Amino acid sequence: MNEIELRRAAVIATQQRFEDKPFDWSKAATCIHLVRFHAAQMGHKLPVVPRFRTALSAKKALLETGFATLPDLLDSMFPRIPPAFARVGDIMALPGDDGWHALAVKGDKVKFLGWHEDAAGCTIMEVDMSAATGAWRL
Repeated sequence: MNEIELRRAAVIATQQRFEDKPFDWSKAATCIHLVRFHAAQMGHKLPVVPRFRTALSAKKALLETGFATLPDLLDSMFPRIPPAFARVGDIMALPGDDGWHALAVKGDKVKFLGWHEDAAGCTIMEVDMSAATGAWRL
């Protein structure tokens, strides 16, 4: 398989794993779990995500890694790119709730896999690229 086919296969595997799962802090159904699983599909070896049950314990776990935000954590693992240069399989950060960033996996030009307030579970959604707060090449 060429690179784009590998990227697409990783996105499909991630979609199959997370699609329609409701966001849940305690059931490994969060943006960071999505990104870690997807990165593994892309051949990256990342540390295990610590267990947490609430937004507060997730924030504590993040701070224990030495990073204050999810983009800071991703900066330590992957090269940051301009959002407009993101390819299929790359990661994008968007404004989220309660001081968190929302992370999503790029599926095509404007479609991303992630959680959205208008969907019951993880879904494919259109994203306004101008709203992105960061992007990373996997």
